[in-house]
Amino acid sequence: MVIYNQEIKMVIQNQEKVIALLNEINEVKGNFIDNETANQLTPELKAVWDEIFVCKNEIELILRSKASMTGKGFFGVIGDVTVAAYLLAKSFDCNVHATYSFEEDESIDADIKKVAEDFYISENWNELIKLTKAHEQKIFYLVSLLRDLSDPMMTPESLGNLADELLEIKANDKFADFCCGAGIVVADVVKNHPTVEAYGFDKLVSSIAIAKIYNDLSEGKITFEAKDIFELGLDEDNGRCFDKIFANYPFGMRIKELGLGNQYLEQLEKRIPSVSKATSSDWLFNSVMVDMLSEDGKAVGIMTNGSTWNQSDSAIRSYFIENGLIECVIALPARLFAGTAIATSMIVFSRNNKGVRLVDASELFVEGRRVNELSYENISLIINATKNDSDISMYVSAEQLRDNDYVLSMNRYIVHDVADGMAFGDVIKRITRGAQLNAKALDEITTTVPTDMQYLMLANIKNGLIDKELPYLKSIDKKNDKYCLSNHCLILSKNGYPYKIAVAEVKEGQRILGNGNLYIIELDEEKADPYYLAAFFGSEQGTAALRSITVGATIPNIGVEQLTKLVIPIPPIEKQKEIADKYKTVKDEITMLQLKLEKAKNRMAHIIEEEGANNA
Repeated sequence: MVIYNQEIKMVIQNQEKVIALLNEINEVKGNFIDNETANQLTPELKAVWDEIFVCKNEIELILRSKASMTGKGFFGVIGDVTVAAYLLAKSFDCNVHATYSFEEDESIDADIKKVAEDFYISENWNELIKLTKAHEQKIFYLVSLLRDLSDPMMTPESLGNLADELLEIKANDKFADFCCGAGIVVADVVKNHPTVEAYGFDKLVSSIAIAKIYNDLSEGKITFEAKDIFELGLDEDNGRCFDKIFANYPFGMRIKELGLGNQYLEQLEKRIPSVSKATSSDWLFNSVMVDMLSEDGKAVGIMTNGSTWNQSDSAIRSYFIENGLIECVIALPARLFAGTAIATSMIVFSRNNKGVRLVDASELFVEGRRVNELSYENISLIINATKNDSDISMYVSAEQLRDNDYVLSMNRYIVHDVADGMAFGDVIKRITRGAQLNAKALDEITTTVPTDMQYLMLANIKNGLIDKELPYLKSIDKKNDKYCLSNHCLILSKNGYPYKIAVAEVKEGQRILGNGNLYIIELDEEKADPYYLAAFFGSEQGTAALRSITVGATIPNIGVEQLTKLVIPIPPIEKQKEIADKYKTVKDEITMLQLKLEKAKNRMAHIIEEEGANNA
């Protein structure tokens, strides 16, 4: 966290162990103390620790009850206790602290006063000040130093450490943290690089107030401003320019939610005409960072993986790449953030780049109970991968990026050696998408009376097997004949992972209409055995191959062109049939097991009836 200044240390007196414990709890345990740690404290320190949380709960009770009584609801959860405890600690500096008014205290920052007003602290001050009769000043300071982990998007410490390494911060650099929250990252940067000129910006006044409190209680010399970073980007004459920038901005924001971001987008469209409201917010934040960067500067942002490859951002990616603004993109491990499962990447911006270094660090992490984290060893491996080609990194030229829609995902550029490789399209006779009949249209032609006509949807495919009992149809319109399955055709889901694959077994005289987001693939069976292909696409290797051509953020999907160009192993037909026979044997085993399971379920449901019959 931060190093507390000497004045505060004197107030807290000999409680350094409690401060150390606060740091440990704040960074690791999430504001609670386990029995093992508690047992290590002396009775005196344990009493201090207990009092901290008694005081914290008392402050919370006063603030929450008032919020409930007003009927306004309470939305100022992050930081209200921090601000209240800080102001109560400050009251002790007044000769008669019972009469202390923080509104009149010129040493209190205006943003802190505003939050006190917004978070019911002002209107509850008479109740809050009574707590100073029960607790010493040091307790209020210690309560204000509890880090509030209510913000699930707080930058994990290990990501802050990685960003620090990537930025290569030098003495006297001008550093800025955009969307800084409570200022944890910028505080750590100042701790690691004491000579930097540091700034923190955040749109939320509540976040900036907390950051200013932490800054006041530390030896920090950080300038914090409650400011929309798009305001910085819009003000071309503000004279601000930073050598190093870090940003962990909000993910998945809609343009209409960005406030001044709408005006910034209009300005950006003049420079990049192909940019539109379909452009993801990630790239608007990225653009502001680059706009505010010095000529030789470097910036690091955390963005969603989808924005590195989706079609809607292709135009703005092309602008950044063609202008040499992207140095490196690192695909990060999952579950680094407590508040989201969204896959993320760290992107590094600088100037005069001829290509982009792509790193896949998705498997480099230490697994945790709630979240994963990067160890120092993981960070070291990632940093090395950003400088050299390795098993997890590669340098991709601007020309290669241009030929691949400026996709910034390493998976797109990995060339796998495929034995007996052949384009999938070379073994396909015909490929068509399923019919697009909606529920109403299906209801009109569906019947419960058995006919020789049925329909198949993806929901009817489970574990590589097609349901035996498919819904019956009254008729199939002639225009939908092309969507009917042929015997031994391959069925493949169009929309991404988890992929569904099955081989259709159509009896003579039977007609099955394929409907929905699936591909119906008729094969040249002299070249490719359908059961072999089902085995391949159902394997880890096949899944990886399909993943490599899957695009789309909200709804991942596979395009026909990409599918037909996909190079897959097509060994001699004899070898294929050996694998196909093994696949069919296992498939038959699964079918038999399913039948046994159904019979067992049926017996279980009738145990009472059978017992009654036996006793009759």
